[in-house]
Parts: sequence; structure tokens; C-alpha cells
Amino acid sequence: SNLTLTAYTCVPDISTSDHKPVYAAFDVIEIKLWDDGQVPALQLKCQLNQLVRLHLVLVIMDWDATSADDPLGQAVVYLPYCYEPGESVPFDVPVIRAGIKAGSIRGKVSIQPSGKKYADWDKNNTHVPGCTCLVM
Repeated sequence: SNLTLTAYTCVPDISTSDHKPVYAAFDVIEIKLWDDGQVPALQLKCQLNQLVRLHLVLVIMDWDATSADDPLGQAVVYLPYCYEPGESVPFDVPVIRAGIKAGSIRGKVSIQPSGKKYADWDKNNTHVPGCTCLVM
């Protein structure tokens, strides 16, 4: 089951007629899998020696067809930990919402230096459908 009851109790000090307020807490396990076609390949415009200062901030949103998308949290991937030449490096980082852990996200990152100089990067930016980022 994706829903686990972790706490259930009432508040004995508050009484309205013959009822006392109750509350419950649940752990919710939400498992979403994306395939490679749904995750854009990002091209970082930096030199390899600048990688030690880079973080990838993932903003996790739920997608609504009829209303505004809602933020579910943010996750930060520290890219120096993900650089292993020729390898995909797994990551598992917490998703934080309002300062509280709201879950985790895991995946793999592959960082491949292109050998291009900064001035040689293509100036055309491509918008990725369903993503609020730009692939450069």
C-alpha cells in the first residue's frame, strides 16, 4: 500500500458537545517513474574546473490540466559528486518543501565534457515541452 497510518489520536482538552477532535498522520509513498524521453538532456555552459561550484536545483511540481501547477518541493544535486568520466552516477536526494523533507528523488547523472570553448556554444536555446528549463 502507498498509504501508511503513522498516528491517530484525539484532543482530550477540547470538547464540542459529545465529540472530541481527532487527527491522523499518514506516510504517503508516491512512486513516479520517468523514461529518458521525458527528462531533457541539459548542456551546462561551464568549464570543467568550475564544476566544483555547481548545483542542479530540481523544482518538483505536480502537473494539473485544469488548474495551476503546484510546487511539491525542491531537491539539490551537488554536481561534483556526480562527475565520473564515462559513467552515469546515481543520486538520491531529499525533496524539501517549506523546510521539511517531503520525500526523495533519485536518478542518474552523466556529465560529459564536450571539449568546446565557451565562445563556441550554440546561441540557439531550445524550449523543452513540459519543462520550465532551457536546453542550451
